[in-house]
Amino acid sequence: MISLDMQTSFPDDPAVSITVGVERAITMTIRVRVPAWAVSPMEIHVNGETVATGEPGSYVALERNWMPGDSLSFALPAAIRVTEYQGIDQAPGRHRFSFDYGPVQLAALWESERVMPIPAGNIEAVQGHFERDEGPLAFTLDNASLYRTATRWVPYYAVDDETFTCVPMIATGGH
Repeated sequence: MISLDMQTSFPDDPAVSITVGVERAITMTIRVRVPAWAVSPMEIHVNGETVATGEPGSYVALERNWMPGDSLSFALPAAIRVTEYQGIDQAPGRHRFSFDYGPVQLAALWESERVMPIPAGNIEAVQGHFERDEGPLAFTLDNASLYRTATRWVPYYAVDDETFTCVPMIATGGH
């Protein structure tokens, strides 16, 4: 019998640890998926030693003689990603973007009709202004210097009674 016991609290923590449960040594291949949303290559460790590095959107095949209690570990390389919204709900003269952390869509806790000004139209520069909050997955877009106010971003699945938007309207070219 073979078992894999995975321990993780992703997306709150990117660390993943897997204990290989085998009754005796066995040669087999374990394939580890490096998600397409990963922002960088992912190192994979067996018993604390780096054994492979996988590119986003690929599988890493680990063929070896697995022993009882061997461990496999990696950190999922998640970060804020920006994607231009292509849906039918467009506003004339405005662009809309979604902000994701790994596979998790984030929601801005603000009115859906509020417009986020982006100086010089550089939406990618906004990624560097997100700061991770303490505790469960949440961010503050430290945009006080850019937009006169800070904005809290949480996973869409965590929104309760707050007013929010997942695809804020963007005004490019200044305030």
